[in-house]
Amino acid sequence: MTFEMNNLKWIIKEATADEVKQEFGDNKNDDSYYYGITTLSKQRILINKEITIEKQKQTLYHELMHCYIYSYITDNLGSIDEETFCDISAKSHDIIHEIAFKYFKNR
Repeated sequence: MTFEMNNLKWIIKEATADEVKQEFGDNKNDDSYYYGITTLSKQRILINKEITIEKQKQTLYHELMHCYIYSYITDNLGSIDEETFCDISAKSHDIIHEIAFKYFKNR
């Protein structure tokens, strides 16, 4: 599925856990497990298709928050305070939930 956020076109794709891990560039042979990743340079979200639908939804909400931050926030988030976090969360809620609803609508 494709969507736009602040005039940036993004794509959501389902992938295996190994494909998500590869996108992280993680070549370690450990027990790490990957649910999803957002890659700004590719404007793409990968969601692990091997996890439950409920975990996929939670993961997509999380990854869409990364999209929102990449699309709208230009300030350094390293020093974010509680008020700023709450403001970002409140302003992004409807956008993120609408995209996730459309993605999971026919599943």
